[in-house]
Amino acid sequence: MYGIAHCLVDRDGRVISCHLPTGNGALIAKAPAMADLLRDLLNGVPAERLRPRAASIMRQIERHRVREPGDDDE
Repeated sequence: MYGIAHCLVDRDGRVISCHLPTGNGALIAKAPAMADLLRDLLNGVPAERLRPRAASIMRQIERHRVREPGDDDE
């Protein structure tokens, strides 16, 4: 979307977060999974049932390798 760089926007166009640093690619990539997790929590799914999924999301974010210029070059 034009004019909102470094923002996380959901599929309906609502801004979820802004001022995200450029290097947060792993966080942004996992945003849909995190939003689903939050949605389940708000819908009453017990936190204990969500804990393994949340831990998996956090491990994936922490394993992220910082991308270097030219990583997408073929």
